[in-house]
Amino acid sequence: MPSFQTFPSEVIMLATPASYPSDLSEAQWQFIAPLIPVPQNSGCPREYALREIVNAIFYLLRSGCSWRMLPHDFPPWGPCITIFDAGARTGSSSR
Repeated sequence: MPSFQTFPSEVIMLATPASYPSDLSEAQWQFIAPLIPVPQNSGCPREYALREIVNAIFYLLRSGCSWRMLPHDFPPWGPCITIFDAGARTGSSSR
């Protein structure tokens, strides 16, 4: 079972014991991070680190698994699909 680390902003970063081939490198994350939609002021704050969610999305796209079959090393599929849908609605996925 993955261990959890809490950061000052109360965002949960999953400590992944093994990386996947689809995980982003630091340079790739620096390129992609500005393209991710900024959270709105309303609603609940994000519970999981965006980088972990993006890694889960890339794993899903590369492996072809369904949302509910994401490995437990990643955040739950619910927050992942929410960010994925937000990117599709704003056009971030086409950039």
